[in-house]
Amino acid sequence: MPFLAALLVYNLTAADGLTWRHAGEDGGDLATAVVLGGVPHPTGYPLYLLVNRLFLLLSPDPAHALTIASAFWGAAAAGLTGLATTNFCRMLYPAGKAVTGGILGGLAIAFAPLVWSQALIVEIYSFNLFLLALFYLALSWWWEKPSDSKLILVALVAGLAVGQHRTALFSLPGSLWLIFITKKPGWKQSGLLLAVFSVALLLPYLYLLFIGGNNPAANWSDIGVGNLAGLWQHFSGGDYRQYWLVAPLGQSLGRIPASFNLLLQQFGLVGLLLGWLGLVACFLEKRARPLGWLILSGLILHLGFAAGYAADNSQLYLLPAFQLWAIMLGVGLVWGVNQLPAAKWVGILGLVALLIIPGLSLVANYAKLNLNGQHEAESWASSTLQTAPEKAVLVSYHDSTTFALWYAQSVKKYRPEVAIIDARLLEKEWYRRNLKALYPDLKLADGSGNLAEIISNRPLITVTEPASYQPDELFKP
Repeated sequence: MPFLAALLVYNLTAADGLTWRHAGEDGGDLATAVVLGGVPHPTGYPLYLLVNRLFLLLSPDPAHALTIASAFWGAAAAGLTGLATTNFCRMLYPAGKAVTGGILGGLAIAFAPLVWSQALIVEIYSFNLFLLALFYLALSWWWEKPSDSKLILVALVAGLAVGQHRTALFSLPGSLWLIFITKKPGWKQSGLLLAVFSVALLLPYLYLLFIGGNNPAANWSDIGVGNLAGLWQHFSGGDYRQYWLVAPLGQSLGRIPASFNLLLQQFGLVGLLLGWLGLVACFLEKRARPLGWLILSGLILHLGFAAGYAADNSQLYLLPAFQLWAIMLGVGLVWGVNQLPAAKWVGILGLVALLIIPGLSLVANYAKLNLNGQHEAESWASSTLQTAPEKAVLVSYHDSTTFALWYAQSVKKYRPEVAIIDARLLEKEWYRRNLKALYPDLKLADGSGNLAEIISNRPLITVTEPASYQPDELFKP
């Protein structure tokens, strides 16, 4: 039920093409890399690139095809989160009540506004949540009935999730505690699990290793068989390490209450209370405490990282925390109805919770989040290229403009003779090499200086987003 409901609503409200809405500035970079077999910004997301190439068969417009992919992965994440919640609840309470909690948890995460917003654009976050949901589902299967094969599956999915996005690491400490307190693996088994995790983590990066440098129009960084250091730089997110946990203390502290406010926006007051009830219930019941520690540690680590990450839109790093809260929300409902003597209250309270939490969110946010008909980034980029003077150099200082122009020129084939330069990347050798390959007649001096000195043989035009471009309410600083 959560999967089908989410898939229907997401496809009705998804963007028609490349958009800047809902913090979708990276969409042009990702779409260009998927279509051309290139390498996007760190950490490269090779699993995303490989899997989402299949969705290009669904539409002649690659950006539209990749929004369909985001909608599918978001809906699948909701469905699997619901199944994982059901399994966790079934370990603690009767099966019929557990299903009620699972449906609520799945629908609650599906229509949490921030989660919903990412299922409508070309972005990685829906796929991230899908892999995490698959991880929690595998973990719940193992917890329900431990076996070696199930634990290997847990390690495999964990490696894929961390390989896709490093913040998945924050879900591992609590998960390891649940595993060790339930049935501690032996040394040999632990070594096997570590090997499976490592292979799943690293194997997709062989794809980047062999395609790096193949297409200068969609190649970020120095990656290749002869440059393993470049692969490590990309894998480790070297270009973005400057943002890790360096936000000013005042800003970080201010983000903590802002994060709780965001949590309230996702699930409402009833959802907030049910989540707390579920967390308390886990610590009240001894058999549920490993689940409580899994949730609590994940919440703290994700919140701490999002608070300390010194970049715009850091609230997106809270999405895995919201997923954990949706699981707790389902547990809270099931624990609450389990305290009531009459079985009829299960259905009544479950229906009320469904109407109040995902139901109200669906009604309240549909119009605000709806991107049907939106493709303004793609339209702006194609218009900008088509109206540029002959052999102009378009100079960009923002991801939103750079990536949209990359997509319009390299994928949609608008004005290949116009040069697109991101001024922020000129200091990087790999970027200058790409420019020379793309625009052989472009005179790039080796020395430093302003752009007029560096590029002397073409007219320079600085591009900016249109005046109508404004951050959505969810993503304002």
